[in-house]
Amino acid sequence: MSITRRQFMLGTAGASAGLILPSYYNRALEFLDRTGKPLLEAVERPRLELIATITGATELPYQLWLGDPYDRPPPLTLRQFSDRYSIDLYDWLYLEEGDEPEWDKEVDWNDEGFYDTWLYTEPPEKPTYELLRGIDLGPELTGAGAIGQIHLEHGHNP
Repeated sequence: MSITRRQFMLGTAGASAGLILPSYYNRALEFLDRTGKPLLEAVERPRLELIATITGATELPYQLWLGDPYDRPPPLTLRQFSDRYSIDLYDWLYLEEGDEPEWDKEVDWNDEGFYDTWLYTEPPEKPTYELLRGIDLGPELTGAGAIGQIHLEHGHNP
């Protein structure tokens, strides 16, 4: 016994159990009636994009990034920096008794102290680590979380 696309759509378990949204279900049926073809919607661009960069190190030659690997720290004022990283700017800037920091002045990220604080507390690699830490991507592919592996090749067509 053959089944038509319309019969399939009407009889799917997902539709009868309410797992398919009624608005989508109606749109799919209307499209099927109008064209005789199934409704296939284009998938959006992936939300997550992993970028591999060459580090130059021999042990770990690649580093993975979730997003732009060349991201810089966000623009912050000294007050925002002090609040965000719980820094006492009076000690940090070696201010004398009675001196007041310029609270609304932008942080100079070229200053190693500021940059290193950002890098230590909010490393740009952290989102990548958080995304991949529970997934077994090793070459052994053993364990309950083993789903695949990341294999990077350096060459003409990596």
